This record gives sequence, C-alpha cells and structure tokens, in this order.
Amino acid sequence: MFNLLPVKIGGLYSRIIEALIEGLWKPPLLIARTSTKKEIEGIISPLVINQGESLRLKAIQEFKDRFGKRRMVEFSVLVDHLERGCVVCHKPLNLAKCVKEKQYGLASLLYIECTCCKELTIVPTGKRHNIGANGQGPFDVNTKLGVALAHAGVGEAVITKLFSTLNIHCLTHSNLKKRERECAPVFESLAQTTCSDALEKEAHESGNTGLVLSYDAGWQKRGSGRNYNSLSGHGSMIGCKTRKVVGYDVMAKTCRICKSAELHKREKKEHDCRKNWEGSSKSMEPSMAVKILKSIENKGHKVKTLVMDDDTSTIHKVRLEVNADIQKCSDKNHTFKNFTNNLYALQKEKYKRILSAKTISHIKKCFAYAVSSNKEDPVSLKENLLAIPHHLYGNHSSCQVKWCRYLQNEETYTPKHLPYGKYLTDSNLFQDLQQLFTSYANQSEKLSLLESTQHNENFNHVVSRKNPKNNFYSGSESTSVRVAAAVCEKNIGAPYVLQIHEELALSPGSCTVKDAERRMKKRKMNLDQISTKEFKKRRVELKKKSSSATSSSEIREGVTYESAVLSQTGSIPNDKLETIPSPPEQLHQVPLPPDEYNRVYFDLETTGLDASCEITQMAARCGDSSFCQYVLPSVVIQETASRITGLTCDGSTLYKNGVPVQAVSIQECLTSFHEWLNNTPGIHKPLLFAHNCRKFDSVVLCRAMRKCPDIPLQDCIIGFCDTLPMLKDHASCNTTNSTLETLVLEILGCTFEAHNALEDCTYLQKLVEHHSTDSYYLNYTFSMDYMMQVVLQMEDSKSNLQTLMPLLSNKTVSESMVKRMSLSGLSMHHLQLAYQRGGFDGVQSVLSECFHGKPRVTKRRNIITSVVDFLKEG
Repeated sequence: MFNLLPVKIGGLYSRIIEALIEGLWKPPLLIARTSTKKEIEGIISPLVINQGESLRLKAIQEFKDRFGKRRMVEFSVLVDHLERGCVVCHKPLNLAKCVKEKQYGLASLLYIECTCCKELTIVPTGKRHNIGANGQGPFDVNTKLGVALAHAGVGEAVITKLFSTLNIHCLTHSNLKKRERECAPVFESLAQTTCSDALEKEAHESGNTGLVLSYDAGWQKRGSGRNYNSLSGHGSMIGCKTRKVVGYDVMAKTCRICKSAELHKREKKEHDCRKNWEGSSKSMEPSMAVKILKSIENKGHKVKTLVMDDDTSTIHKVRLEVNADIQKCSDKNHTFKNFTNNLYALQKEKYKRILSAKTISHIKKCFAYAVSSNKEDPVSLKENLLAIPHHLYGNHSSCQVKWCRYLQNEETYTPKHLPYGKYLTDSNLFQDLQQLFTSYANQSEKLSLLESTQHNENFNHVVSRKNPKNNFYSGSESTSVRVAAAVCEKNIGAPYVLQIHEELALSPGSCTVKDAERRMKKRKMNLDQISTKEFKKRRVELKKKSSSATSSSEIREGVTYESAVLSQTGSIPNDKLETIPSPPEQLHQVPLPPDEYNRVYFDLETTGLDASCEITQMAARCGDSSFCQYVLPSVVIQETASRITGLTCDGSTLYKNGVPVQAVSIQECLTSFHEWLNNTPGIHKPLLFAHNCRKFDSVVLCRAMRKCPDIPLQDCIIGFCDTLPMLKDHASCNTTNSTLETLVLEILGCTFEAHNALEDCTYLQKLVEHHSTDSYYLNYTFSMDYMMQVVLQMEDSKSNLQTLMPLLSNKTVSESMVKRMSLSGLSMHHLQLAYQRGGFDGVQSVLSECFHGKPRVTKRRNIITSVVDFLKEG
C-alpha cells in the first residue's frame, strides 16, 4: 500500500500514480510521504520504458470513460473562464488539459491543468444563480430542466430516457426533485397573480351586475362511469367576459412522504405536504367550488351566476355555504350531449332500424337550433320544442317560418336527412319523441339561459397535457405545480415561461423567447381563424365527410369490434363478418420501358365479335417464322362471325369455307404457341403486336390463358402493342377507316385474304415494317400483368352483373346503373348485406361512398330509395 501526498505532477505521470494506487504495478521502492518529484520520476521511468504500451492503452480507455459522454455547454461561459486563465499565473487555459470533471446534472465543473504552473483551475460549463456565501449555487440549466418538467408535461422517466438516448448525463431523482421544488413556489405565485389580475379585469368588464363565471372540475384519473376514485382533482372558474381563469384549486387525498412514514412507522420529515382532502373523489368538485367562491368574495367581488353542467350537486352546496342568491346556468354542450344520449337509448331499446345515426344527428340539430335561436325567450322555445316531433312527421301547422324549411318553400322541400328522404311514420316512435321533447319543453326556462363551459374543458385539456392521466404525480407537489403551469398558460400564454425564468433569476435565452413568440403568434392566428364563418362551415363539412367515410367503412367491414360480441354464443355469423369489397383499383395503362423486344405479330379469329367469345384460329409471325392453328370451340360460332371468317363448326369438325380443317383444343393450341415462342430462334423477349389489340385480341387471349393456368404463357410474353392507334396516329393515309384491310390498301396498295389469321399477321408485319416505328411504338404498349388484371376485373364485373339482373328486370334502375354497380365490384349479395347492417343508410353509404373524388355508384336519393324498396320487398 502506498502512502501518497498530493504531488504537483500531471499528464502521464499523474495517470501512472493512479495506476500504482490501483495496484497495477508493484515497483521495488515505496514512494514515501517526503518523496520528491525527481525520486518519483526515478521510480517510474523504468516502468514507462517496460510497460509504456499498457499504460497508454489504459490512459486512453480512462479518458474515454471519463469524457466520452456528450455535454451541454454554454460556450460564452466556458470561453470566458478559459480566457481568464489559471487562478495562479493567469495564463490562458487549454481545454485539452482537463484532468478531472465533476458533473452536476446537465452541467459540469472541469478541472483544467495549467500548462505553465501545473495548478488546477475549476471551470464551470454553465451559469449559476442564487450563489451563496460558499460561492456555489444551482446551475441554470438544471433549474430550467425543473421548469421544463411542468411546462412540457413530462416526468423523470421521460427525461432520463431522452438524455440517456442522447448519451447525456442527467440529474438523479433526488436532484431533479430539488429543482422541481425550487420552481414550485414561483409557478404557484405567478398563477395566483394572473388569477387576481384576471378577476379584476372580469369585474371591470362586468360592471355592477355581478360576475358570471363558468365552473368545472377535472380529475387526474379517468373515471369508468361507475367508479370514480382519483387521488387528486382540480377545479377552475373562468370569467365569461375575459375567458381567463379567475380562481382555481387543487385537492389531493394522499402524500407519498406521509404514507411512507406511516408504513415504516417512523417520524415524518419536514416537507411540503399537499394532502388536503379526506372525502370521496366525487365530493371534491363542490368543495373546490365553495373554496374558490369564498376566496373571490373575500377579495370584494360578488358572483351572480355560475355556469356548470348538470352532473353534480355543486350549486346546492354553494347556495348553502356561500350565497343563497347565486343563480345557475346549465352548460349547453352537456345538455345537447344528454339529449343525444336519450335518442341513442331509444335506438338501442326499440328503433334500431328507424333511428339511424344520421336521423339522430338531424333530430339533435333541430333541438340545438331551437335552443340557440330562442335565447332568453322560454315561451317561444317551448313552442318550438313541442313542434319538432310533428315537423319530423310532416305536420307543419305548429312550425315557424324562421326555422322550418317547408314553410319557407313548400314546393321544393324534401326531408332529405330522414330515412328514404321521407317523413317518419312509426306511431310508437312519435309518442316516444313527443314524450322526450315535452320533458325538455317543460325545462324551457332553464334551456333559454344556457351558457358554455367550453373554456373550462379547454383548461382541463391543458392540464391533461401537463399532468397526463397515465402518470401519477399526486403524491407530491408535482400535480399542484403542473396545474399552476396550466393556469399561467391559459391566462398569459406561452410567454409565461419567460416570467418564470425571470422570477428564478434565470436568463430566458433567445430560443425560449423565439419559441414563445412563435406560439403566441400561432395562437392568435388560430383564434382569429376559428371565429370566422368560413372556418366553422369547413369544420362541419370535414366532420360530415369523416363521419360518412367511417360509416361506409363500418358497413362494408361488418362486425370488427363490439362490446362483448362473443359473450353470448362464442361465435359470430359469417354474414356479419363478411366484408363488402372496395371498388376495384383503377388500372392505368403504362407503356413498357425501352428494351430490345422481339416483335411477334399475332391475330385471332373467334366465335363472335365481342371480347367474351372463344378462339377459332390463332396465328403469329416473327421474321420469316410463323405459327398457325385452328381451334375447336366449346360454344356455337355466331352467324355474323362465320360470314366474316368463313369458319363453321359441326360437332367435332371445324370447316373453313366448307372445307374441313385440322383443329385442336385450346389447351393444345396454347401449349404449341408456348413451345413455338420458346423454340423459335431470335425470340427472347416476345412483344405481341396486333390490330385493335387492347380492346379485343389481348382480352380474348388472356381469357383463354386464365382457363389454362398450367400453361406458363404469362411468364413468357412481355406484353402487347396495339397497332390500330399507332398506325392511325402516324400513318399517312386519307381514310378515316382504320381497319387492317383499308390501311393495307391505302398504304401498301394491295389486297389480301382478310380475316385469315395468318394472312392478317403477314400483312400487319409488312404494314408496320413499312413505317419506321422504333421511336414511338412503345407509347402503344402495355404489360401482360396489366392485361391480366383488366380481364380479371371484367370477369368479376360480368359475374356481378348476372346477380344484379333482377333490378333491371323489375325496372328498379336503368341498365347503365346496373352496369355501374357491377363495375364497382358490387353484387346483389353485397347490397343485401348493406341493407341488413344499416337499412337505408347502409345502402346509401355503400352506393355513395367516395373513391378518387367520385361516388362509388351514385348519390341520387331516388335511385337509392328504389334499390332499398326492392331489397325490403325481397
């Protein structure tokens, strides 16, 4: 063991001394307490020579361990201290000579060795404040972190994760708590000051009539609707004139320090205990209201009216303990919400099919308009509320012109927001609606004086951002500090942080000022924007659009999420799980990329003139090589096609102009064609050229290929090129007729045996090669994959069309509308599913759902009504 005095040696030797202390080497001599520098060097020098490499590696690793983390440094402070120089000789310091560091959270003290006198000088990496007699005080950056906890609404866990990810040393739990407690009195003092200022301003604007304040409470734990057991809550009163918090309170049922002392049966240490409530969580709301009102009256102000929801008995306690003359106004948003809940209760109990979401929304709109347009007029409000059920059923004798569209224009009015665009007819529903509206009409005095607690809800939202409900902060003063921060932000805005810094003797910094200015500017812009009529209309439109899209998706998807959906039977019927498909994807014909393709000219003769027919002859040419085979069809050859091609069929024999020809099955033909493409020299990337290829030949060929999936033609053929539009755009001819016969006659000046597949291929080849098409033919190409997707959609559409034919035969809708339904991917089964899941609204959602800016089928109400009537009868 070595007995060492602090020796003024640095650099390599200081690290060797540390190595000796750690027992890495055992030198033959002891270093005595009185050893000189030369004596120490004499002991160490041989070790440096013999074990210098190990020492160097250790020194490097030690430096990495000590200084390898990132730092938060105030350059102005660091540079200033480096320029001041050594505390002894005042020579400038070199940061590279830092031999030691003490970290204090986000700041550090650097011990830098002077290159001249070897003395150590302490250099801080940031400013300090509240410096005591010992010359020490907390670093600004650590205190600002304490401010940021409440301002940003985060806790120790988030801060630790953030800085550890950035490889930055952070404060310990205890130090972070100290910094938070340092800021707590400043937050709460500023919050109380802003409330007093807001109260004076509210009283000035209200005059001598008394204050009208809105009140609401919030809890730091979500209630389930049956159980409310939050350990803390807050209440706020906001002036209806200034819309600022004039008073607030926080209640807590627990204290972590007190609870820990009680649990371990030890004496409580002195602390700032915030436990101030023993009752239930529900009773916090009226108690906080009483406390806030008493503090307001003690300041010499009289409260005339409180605006609150109807969920608590707060007003009774206020009248009992504060002022019996205080009036109470209900909150309109809670009133409208409760009214809507009553309608949904009726829907669930009796009228699931009649009272759809859209119908409920319309009835709620009628109720809200009646309340809003008859403010402070209870008599007129009562008359309007009693008239609404009759209005919904087509009786307008009690309606008023100012709100009834029927009385405004009897000829054009239709109740488009009701099912089928028709008035309601169910007599039982009429009685229930009349009873519901009568109950609200009897409260017309209260309803005519409705106000809003929207600003209290906004304040609760600010609190929830600074004091998230998924974290527990109520065991200490954290919740109170965060609520105070929310009060400051509500009353002052983002610049409140600058005032907090000023009270704590901290410089705000340019970034803090810039962010506060930016946020205040954005806040003002938002306030100006949301008050405009255009913004409100746009918001309603977007909400309506979003609601419609959600409704359509839920109708298409069936049952996906529903409370206790498996609790009854353990399974869900397949018709509830089946998904109504979205419209087919819009296919876009994309030209093939440039490449050295092999041009293969092909042609088909078929049993008919439409793309759903079968092949009777197939031919192809590439250079001088050709392919030609007749195919025995499985369907009758149409007379029109026989006149054109000269092909007829009698049993298993195919005739060409009355002469029997050798014919094979379509499977054999495609197999031979595949072998010809693979075995013909010079064909590596076949690109099939045909006249009117896009609408006919490629479709017929791909349909045949789908019937023979074992033949890998799809992997062999690159794509197609349609020569009809190509020659029409680029060939010089005087005719508007673009058939192959006409073009050959006009351009080549000859005739040929048309509608013989091989002859067609031969002359198509001559016609294309007559023009220099290399520069533009790719513009008329498309891939095999694209064509197969087109054919698949055509087959699905044809299948859907067959199921939809009853709509056409009953003259429910037109032929074009039936085709639009089939092309959109809908079958009769899908329409039936939509009707089962949502009635009229379900069918309307599916048919009018917006895709690519257009309705899937139609938005016309008369067509949708006709389809629903057909489904109802079926």
